[in-house]
Amino acid sequence: MKIAHFCPFAPHRCGMYETVADIIRAERKLGHQAELIDIGLTGEGNCIGQKDRGVEAHGYARAIDADIFVVSGGVEEQFLRTTKQPLVHIFHGRPRSSFLADLRDGDVPGPYDLMVKRMAQPRWKLGITLWAKHLPYHALVLPPGKLRATSAPPLDLSQFSPEGIRHEFAGPGLHILVADAWRDDWDPYEVLHALAALPASLPFQIHVYAARDINPTSTWQHVFRALKRLGRLGEVKGVMFGFDEVLRGADLVVSGHAIATRVVREACAVGTPVVSQLGCQGALWQYLPTHEDMKEEIEEAVFAVGRDPMRYRAAAQEASLAFDSIGIARELVGFYREALGAEAAAKAPEPPQAREETTSRCDGRGHGKCSGSCRIGA
Repeated sequence: MKIAHFCPFAPHRCGMYETVADIIRAERKLGHQAELIDIGLTGEGNCIGQKDRGVEAHGYARAIDADIFVVSGGVEEQFLRTTKQPLVHIFHGRPRSSFLADLRDGDVPGPYDLMVKRMAQPRWKLGITLWAKHLPYHALVLPPGKLRATSAPPLDLSQFSPEGIRHEFAGPGLHILVADAWRDDWDPYEVLHALAALPASLPFQIHVYAARDINPTSTWQHVFRALKRLGRLGEVKGVMFGFDEVLRGADLVVSGHAIATRVVREACAVGTPVVSQLGCQGALWQYLPTHEDMKEEIEEAVFAVGRDPMRYRAAAQEASLAFDSIGIARELVGFYREALGAEAAAKAPEPPQAREETTSRCDGRGHGKCSGSCRIGA
């Protein structure tokens, strides 16, 4: 099968790109011809011809003879009007996050509005979420018959390993990393307050990565200064290259989500244990979304990792096997085949209608549906 994935080419800058690249490499290992069609990032030119870990950015012309279009993000409507391939939409974002983004931007159509309008069109055959727990939120506004979910979000395990360069954090004790991307529906406010409430006798440093608002006048500076006074604040940084080195250098990752985000999956794969909200695949400790329960679970994790770090690093790496992109790609290819089958069925001629063997419209003279061929009234 030739599969064209429409996605921005944005290595180390965009979680959606990283996941699509993982899927492409896995689909190729399964014998399919999978390509990335660069749709560009807002404000940037295209990256056609650039390569990243085996994935090359192509222009739209590369997709002309594909069997199916798999869209993650945008795609030019003019191009779609000149092609006929069935379309599949992969939902990478959290439904509430997309919904809030649309509310924030007002009258400007956003990802939530676009998703709803796309899936109402016959050519868009399936919408696939990488998290089954999002299905009820999609099902309210999208055609339920078009929705599918993978068993887990994917990760190319060949790209992540406990072996490799480790970032050297400064400061005493354990190094706790808070690194999920800040979005409209989430930021580390609750997580940082739970960490701040841990006993002073526990030696650890908090490192905040993927911070969206770290300028000197930001309201976040009140929180960061308070953590610094407690002797807890380590590094505060935005998105960066070489994040696998940072994950290896951390002793523990604390996530604020009930799903296995990109950070959770990568942390597990490099052997860094995770604390996260109840229901998060891969997390060794899971808390209810309350301040007290979050604090208790994090405290338990800090004690456990401090006592036996190698045990929990091994457990984290074992948990990452559920995210193996090869298995997830098999599921996705099955969905693509389903979409192609739906397309073929839609194009097939209508089968002839079966005759109605009824006497209600037959008068025995050829004036009814039987055209006089039955023996009723003869």
